[in-house]
Amino acid sequence: MGLSDFFMLLTPKDKKFIPLYVQQIEVVERAAGVFEKLLRTSDLEVRLKLVGDIKELEREGDRFTLKIFEELNLAFITPFDRDDIYLLANEIDSVIDYMNQAAKQIKLYNFEETYPEFDEM
Repeated sequence: MGLSDFFMLLTPKDKKFIPLYVQQIEVVERAAGVFEKLLRTSDLEVRLKLVGDIKELEREGDRFTLKIFEELNLAFITPFDRDDIYLLANEIDSVIDYMNQAAKQIKLYNFEETYPEFDEM
């Protein structure tokens, strides 16, 4: 067994994190689509439904974040640095959290119309 064979044994074969990140990002994309619809509608009933949809997507994103953290705790060797895995999952989750907070504010302040600044954001 050569040195390169030894390092191949230590190279992580675990391919769990990337698919979990992909699923987490897909939730972010869906939430962004719902959030855009929220900004474009003035119908109160539709707006309330969309705020609820964003909240549900935020919960789904939290489940993926938790799953990544669980896999991280179980993994002996990770494909990249543990802190980076944790930080990336946490930052992706924060994006959904911010959308959820903004949706709650839109509901709370009952915007009747959207402003051009919303489009810029």
